[in-house]
Amino acid sequence: MIHWYDLLGCIPMPGFRLHRIIRVRLQAMGLIHPDKWPFVQWLMRYYEIFVEEVSGRVVVNVIKEAKTEIWQGLLHTESIVDKSGDSA
Repeated sequence: MIHWYDLLGCIPMPGFRLHRIIRVRLQAMGLIHPDKWPFVQWLMRYYEIFVEEVSGRVVVNVIKEAKTEIWQGLLHTESIVDKSGDSA
């Protein structure tokens, strides 16, 4: 449910700043609950799905990079060990 002060607060003019302040004060006093609005619930649901997808892809990329670095590190370690064994 959208109230008149929400609509006026969306107008980007300094004169309507008071309406945004009213909305913030009413929310702080517990008189309005934007988290219970259907649009906000819908938006949060898709935001959580988006964050889950992005974080999953980030984890996959980090694991791939770690795997590559480990394999490269093992190859470098083996070449160092082989060189040190040849000189002795």
